[in-house]
Amino acid sequence: AEAAKAAWENAEPRLPVRGTGEPRAAMLRMLRQDLLISLELSGPLMRINANAYGDFDATLQPGLDGLLAALGDHVGAVFPGTAASGNIMPSEAARRSVGIVAAIARGDAGGGATVVLTEPAELEKKQGITLYRFRTTHVAQWRADKGPELLYRGQKLVLQSDVDQVAELWHTADRLAGHLANRTGGWMEQTVSLATGATETPDEPAFSVAVAKVALDRYLAARGNDAIADSVRARLPRWESALATRAQLVESPTVDAGALLAGSPITTAAAARLHASVAAADPLSEHSIIAFALVSTSSAPGLWPEAAADGRSLTRRVFSRCTPGTLGSHMPWIGWAELDARSRDKVEDLPSAPALREMRNLIWKHQFQAVDAGPDGQDMVGGIVVPGSNRPLPTWQTARLVAFLGTMLGEPALTSKQERGAEVVKLLGAARYLRQLQVDDSLGWLCNDATMAKGGLRNATWDQRTQADGTAMGLLAVLEIIKGIEKASAD
Repeated sequence: AEAAKAAWENAEPRLPVRGTGEPRAAMLRMLRQDLLISLELSGPLMRINANAYGDFDATLQPGLDGLLAALGDHVGAVFPGTAASGNIMPSEAARRSVGIVAAIARGDAGGGATVVLTEPAELEKKQGITLYRFRTTHVAQWRADKGPELLYRGQKLVLQSDVDQVAELWHTADRLAGHLANRTGGWMEQTVSLATGATETPDEPAFSVAVAKVALDRYLAARGNDAIADSVRARLPRWESALATRAQLVESPTVDAGALLAGSPITTAAAARLHASVAAADPLSEHSIIAFALVSTSSAPGLWPEAAADGRSLTRRVFSRCTPGTLGSHMPWIGWAELDARSRDKVEDLPSAPALREMRNLIWKHQFQAVDAGPDGQDMVGGIVVPGSNRPLPTWQTARLVAFLGTMLGEPALTSKQERGAEVVKLLGAARYLRQLQVDDSLGWLCNDATMAKGGLRNATWDQRTQADGTAMGLLAVLEIIKGIEKASAD
């Protein structure tokens, strides 16, 4: 009770309530009815021996490990829930705990700034500060009218059985599409912090809008006409308008390709940029989506007569310059370009099949299994670690890879009948991970705007930010898993 009272007294001055006296008090009483309480109970302290702050990110679990610094009788701590809400990694949490205790013990708010420059190896000897880590039991209310629930890294743990049916996959897709359709204003193409509502502009905001529009178009084509789809369809013009506006502000062939895939009219300048990119040897990273756009929309007004042939040429260039180990970085676009070209040419042969199959085998070797995750990674099971990542943990990039692996399931040239069962199991594991990334009611305690956030795909289980292109790629991945399962079942 005392802790709850202190938390309310700390939050009250920051609430968006104007006025004084009884009008303010009445408004605060009303707000208390919607109050959500999150409570973390610390377990035993475990002393940390580390040479540098950077070591903490490699050895501690963000969102699970809390950090505490002790100096005499004083302590400073950053709890896992606080770290999660601020997207604070363990190294930063350690620095903050040191700064807090130094400022408290020495009575100088600025004193901690100097102390945190001392690396952990010298911290106790030079500053008298000892570092500890601790785990917590986290309970929180999802809704004001519900009791608290036990959380794991701030969210309810999604079970494999929650996504083992196609109907559940559709439910996940509906919520992803609903979130995208609801994005307005600063939420539209921005990366948004769930806890604060703060926004960051992605490197290519126009491309993010284009990918979101592509995902929504595919969703509506697959969903057909029902109340859920109609609700999304009614909000689609916002994305069309946003794409038209933003695409005109940049001169980027990748944005041009994304806009082309999203059904936007192609301008003379955009067509010229795309045409020029065909002749350019680099950057190879741009060629995949350009190849897919040219192959799949070659009849679009404004493109040159050889656009489809040039798209095929780009596709061959990417495959010739990639190994199965590097091919995944071009997914799903180059895979879709290859299959679309074969379909349009009405041929059965698929020369890239061996490379694609080997690529898939390598990707699955990087999928998190329960035995890999252990007690510290239960929410990461099914996710895929992108080779070459700075941190060997799965993120939303899983969706980019799985989007094409789902397509492969329904292609006889890439998946035999004997292989389908094992592939479905792996894909459903990935779907479990994507569902874990999705913002649901159990994250209500953390969200600045739960209504707007619901359904979006977080960057990672420990990264409480959501972005349009990540959510869009998650939607594309779930749709391809559904399509692959249905196609394989029909055969």
